[in-house]
Amino acid sequence: ETVKGWTEQLLAEGVEQGIEQGIERGRAEGERTVLRRQVARRFGPAAEPLYPLIDQVQSASKLAEIGEWLLADTIEQLIAKVEDAVARDRSH
Repeated sequence: ETVKGWTEQLLAEGVEQGIEQGIERGRAEGERTVLRRQVARRFGPAAEPLYPLIDQVQSASKLAEIGEWLLADTIEQLIAKVEDAVARDRSH
């Protein structure tokens, strides 16, 4: 392959990776917005300590999982679970 072909391939791969990362960030932001709204509706002002934790979660799938926890947990249990999830994400 020529240098030009190799450079074009690297550029295309970089663009594709950037698009995928942008899509994931957009999905995570959408999940985060929905989750914050659900938490506010369920727990009202007691949910305030949870918002900074939710903002630290970057994975759309993890945010969706937290939304599932919301169905059964008290605010204290939910905060503890999200703190644990954030700590695990930091360790990876």
